[in-house]
Amino acid sequence: MPVPQAPYRVALGEYGGDQSWIIQSRKGLIWQNIPDDLSGLLKTIGSTSILDFSLGSGGRYYVKYLAAGLEKRKLSKYLWREIGQDPNSQLDRLTLGPDGQYWGVRRDVGSCSYFAGAEYCGAFLRRFNAKLNMVDSYDEYDFVALGFEGDWAFGVDGRVEQRGSNLMRNRISIARKSGKGILVRLAP
Repeated sequence: MPVPQAPYRVALGEYGGDQSWIIQSRKGLIWQNIPDDLSGLLKTIGSTSILDFSLGSGGRYYVKYLAAGLEKRKLSKYLWREIGQDPNSQLDRLTLGPDGQYWGVRRDVGSCSYFAGAEYCGAFLRRFNAKLNMVDSYDEYDFVALGFEGDWAFGVDGRVEQRGSNLMRNRISIARKSGKGILVRLAP
């Protein structure tokens, strides 16, 4: 999967009862309140090697990066088992949400398929599948974000599809109309 061309990417999560985050921009990486092993990995590999990342609750994380020209993946302890995937799986994307929620794309021989936590088998997957029929590959998805109480959002082809609070809908609508970015702080 190619590195997104967006000016920045953000992952939000929770660790030790406090908010955690990672921000990747063209200028580099910054983060707050992440597990020590993840902090060490980010310091070692640097911003330009990161292909994808996500944070979840309880210090759960996923990082896909390049090392010596090869794609590597680092997941928090036991996460492979939690998401029901083989550690040798070729994960292209993985989005972690609160309370053990997840959505991901696995590359199989000659094809891709997605997998998701049970909570996202309703409206999210119906809307997602409808949009999937209109694009050529999962690479055309800009992002997938999972929130509390079944809230979700995804971007495809420059448009945002979402189910969330009125505040989130209003902020996305204002951002779309103005053409400016938005900062959304999520808290339980």
